[in-house]
Amino acid sequence: MLKTPYDNVQPIDRLARFILGAAMIALIFTPGFNSYWITLASVYPIMTAIMAWDPLYALLGQLQSSAARKSKPLTHAPA
Repeated sequence: MLKTPYDNVQPIDRLARFILGAAMIALIFTPGFNSYWITLASVYPIMTAIMAWDPLYALLGQLQSSAARKSKPLTHAPA
């Protein structure tokens, strides 16, 4: 797989997302299962695993970096 600077999902995380998404899709074949919204929600972890990029991770990274730029380190007066 081609690794780019824009990939923000690690290989172990990608595997976990794919397994979680597949398990959520498998729920539709369970007898008596009526919540199809869970199957629809499985699209997100599978797509982020395939793309190796998570928009929520990217957003949180942007929020953390902007907070770090706004905060200034504490400086103490020389004794």
